[in-house]
Amino acid sequence: MDSQPIEEIAARWVARRYDDAWTDADQVRLEEWLQAATAHRISYIRLETAWSEAARLQALGAGVPAGVAPPRRSWSTTHAMQEVSAGEQDDTAVRRRFGPWLSAAAVLVMAVAGSVLFLAVDRSRGDRYSTPVGGLETVSLGDGSQVTLNTDTRIRVSLRESERHVDLERGEAFFIVAKDRSRPFVVKVGNKSVIAVGTQFSVRRQSNDVQVVVTEGRVNLAPSEGDASHVPTSLDAGAIARTLNAEVLVSEHSASEAVQLLTWRSGFVSFHDTPLAEAVAEFNRYNIHKIVIADASIAGVRIGGNFRSNNADAFLWLLQRGFPIAVEREKERTLLKRR
Repeated sequence: MDSQPIEEIAARWVARRYDDAWTDADQVRLEEWLQAATAHRISYIRLETAWSEAARLQALGAGVPAGVAPPRRSWSTTHAMQEVSAGEQDDTAVRRRFGPWLSAAAVLVMAVAGSVLFLAVDRSRGDRYSTPVGGLETVSLGDGSQVTLNTDTRIRVSLRESERHVDLERGEAFFIVAKDRSRPFVVKVGNKSVIAVGTQFSVRRQSNDVQVVVTEGRVNLAPSEGDASHVPTSLDAGAIARTLNAEVLVSEHSASEAVQLLTWRSGFVSFHDTPLAEAVAEFNRYNIHKIVIADASIAGVRIGGNFRSNNADAFLWLLQRGFPIAVEREKERTLLKRR
């Protein structure tokens, strides 16, 4: 499939995603399409980010007086999108019937994505990157650094003269930082900061607290700025740090051991004598269809193994075959009970 149909389909998904008629079934179909090819995910993320930034595109406000931007969610796409639902019609027929509308939407959104967003965005706020649930993407920054975004992650990047600044708004990201001693690389999570010059590390956000894993070099972790004992904690390769409010807990490991926590970069989750409750919570980060522990007596069962993060079936098969656990599948979730 060439790039134009992909852009048209991505634009269609973005438009429908912002409609009030969006359903769980739509979300499942979108996730399937996103997982089918990297090109799908790249197109969707770019267009969705631009659409979110613009918030209201006048070009889609059919019937709205000139100079008046239609309110968010006010454009009528439901009927059209029902008719062109993924998999329900041949792509050729879709493009023939709705091609002008889809092309216009794709071109308009791409124009916003490629410009300085004069309509709605202050360029000084930086560039935004995001992934959907189950998504995994690597982006290159203008300073030569690379960022890999884990599932359901959103960041904002500002490359300033005195500092390279990343706001981790949600999720988890791995950073390979290009060396530049004149411009520290700062990852901000709430009122906490992870500061580096040239190194490799991951940051996972949990509310306003963080988990930091350093695999190369050294970083400084600064806790709450309002705390009287505000002193950065130095973390070398192999260090794993977690914060709880102003407290910082650090455990030291070899760099290779620390890397084991980052198997998500290859699309895997890895468990080593892990309580079932923690393993289920980890799987649920990557999948729309959730696993629910319906019997508290099995929450502490210890498991191990490597699994594809988007392949919960293998995980559930292991539970049924290796443990006294029954799996009951429902439409929107899967229940785990003691057998």
